[in-house]
Amino acid sequence: FIDDMNMPKVDLYGTQQPIALLKLLLGQGGVYERGENFKSGEGTNWKNIKDVGYFAAMGPPGGARSTVDPRFISMFSVFNIPFPSDTSLTMIFSSMLKHHLQAFNQTVQAAGNKLTELTLVLYSKIVQALPPTPSK
Repeated sequence: FIDDMNMPKVDLYGTQQPIALLKLLLGQGGVYERGENFKSGEGTNWKNIKDVGYFAAMGPPGGARSTVDPRFISMFSVFNIPFPSDTSLTMIFSSMLKHHLQAFNQTVQAAGNKLTELTLVLYSKIVQALPPTPSK
């Protein structure tokens, strides 16, 4: 699993070195192993890597996240998963909390929906107050 695939910094030439290595791995099916005399070009061995599946995730470009080379992205099947709506989040978390509160008495169970609502309100306020990229 490759997390935050678009986090590597873009260098002077517009490339991202870790992405270039991954592109070699996925495109050619292996990597070079550095030998003792690597600088002279001797001692490098090609290593094939077989029977490996790759999964990756990344957020939209912005802040510390860069745009990734489209030729590299074309090596993956891409799925866009948008953030769930408030209604969906309420349903997900209230269902989970309701299940966990079944062992408690009715008074505690009744507080579950209010607790979910207040937690999501707090989350919304935190997201607004603390954006991913601080304003300068």
